[in-house]
Amino acid sequence: MLLLGAAPPCVGCDELPPRCSNGDASACASLAKLAIDNMDESIASKWWEKACALQDATSCLNRGVLAVQAGADASGWFRQSCDLGSANGCLLLGDLFREGRSVATDPNRALGLYRKSCDMGWGAGCYAAGVMSEEGRGIPANTAIAQQLYEKGCTLGDAASCGLQGALMGMPSGKALLEQGCKGNDGY
Repeated sequence: MLLLGAAPPCVGCDELPPRCSNGDASACASLAKLAIDNMDESIASKWWEKACALQDATSCLNRGVLAVQAGADASGWFRQSCDLGSANGCLLLGDLFREGRSVATDPNRALGLYRKSCDMGWGAGCYAAGVMSEEGRGIPANTAIAQQLYEKGCTLGDAASCGLQGALMGMPSGKALLEQGCKGNDGY
């Protein structure tokens, strides 16, 4: 177990705590990773909080994931991660608004966050926005917009988007996309 102030158990790790204390977010994030590797989430949380305060989007995201796992409010962590440019942070914040976890249910806000994630190049964001658009979850259904979102998600490498794009196209034109979705183990 890695303890604050204890000598880290790896070569070169002894310089991480002072680097973190001097404002090096990557050093703080590395310390968090070491704590996770040693199964100490409380210590990892502290290091990710410090790295997040130093504007490291991935650390904010990771801290939010720990909050979700603990049943705590993760919205602030995901919001900061998204604001710092993490497409996955935007996606996960969108999930909170879609599901009404720790925040009021707001389908429009969820859709906006999913689209932002998609626009940032995260295929899973395109998929989530596509599903909301296709099914009309809290917004008017629009299969044409869903098709565009699935296409973009598929182009970005999201197999689920490929599968749903293929399903919307129907057979035989969508067969190759359905197969691509299956290869991605998304159940299509």
